[in-house]
Amino acid sequence: MKKFLALSLVILFCASYISQKRKLFPKMETKSIDDKQINLPKDIAGKYTIIGLAYSKKAEVSLNTWYGPLYMQLLYKSEKPGLFASDPYDINMYFIPMFSGVNQAAAGAFKKKIKKQVDKKWQDRILIFKGKVKEYTETLGLKEKNKAYIYLLDDKGTIVYHTSGNYTEEAIVKIENILDEVE
Repeated sequence: MKKFLALSLVILFCASYISQKRKLFPKMETKSIDDKQINLPKDIAGKYTIIGLAYSKKAEVSLNTWYGPLYMQLLYKSEKPGLFASDPYDINMYFIPMFSGVNQAAAGAFKKKIKKQVDKKWQDRILIFKGKVKEYTETLGLKEKNKAYIYLLDDKGTIVYHTSGNYTEEAIVKIENILDEVE
């Protein structure tokens, strides 16, 4: 009975993981810090894209652990030639705090804070979602509201990789491996 239960849990976990991959990222209307409307995945078609989602303060802290490493390892082009110099990947990268219910009122204050405190190179990568989070929690399996969720989408908006929680070196290696296969 224990073996059956363990096998069932493994199958359930694998099915859940596989169902997240190879599925089109759901439509999401967002706004940039400069109030430009960006509709995902439609407006990012044609390029691989990393999307980070957070729908609580604790998840936002988790999402913050991804900014620097993703930028430095995937988008930053070293000015210095040398052994370890590499070209950046030609990808989009967006981090999306999600405001729903009464928290939607906090989106304006968040936007002002970002404009004052965050470097412009980051501002262009932050989108704000205001609306019902439930659709996304169900569709994308965002079960733990205190975790960040990271998605890698292909050039058609299909999820090819996802993970959750704080940044890990293992996750970025997986992302790089996928990107290296398409370049």
